[in-house]
Amino acid sequence: FRIRRNSQFSKLIHAYGEMKKIDVKTVRFLYDGTQLHPEHTPDHLELEDGCEIDVMLEQDGGKWNGNGKH
Repeated sequence: FRIRRNSQFSKLIHAYGEMKKIDVKTVRFLYDGTQLHPEHTPDHLELEDGCEIDVMLEQDGGKWNGNGKH
């Protein structure tokens, strides 16, 4: 995807969801381990041209009750 430096990531997130036919609430967009927020822009995060953004499935953690049983 290409995005203008002053465009909010919400446009990218929406386009990705449409292309993959997924609910974007089920994924997280990360750059260098930092989550991208819809209102941020590439300029806000000082991203370089050609950088790669990772898309990860949101995962719920396991339950820990303190006695070693899950």
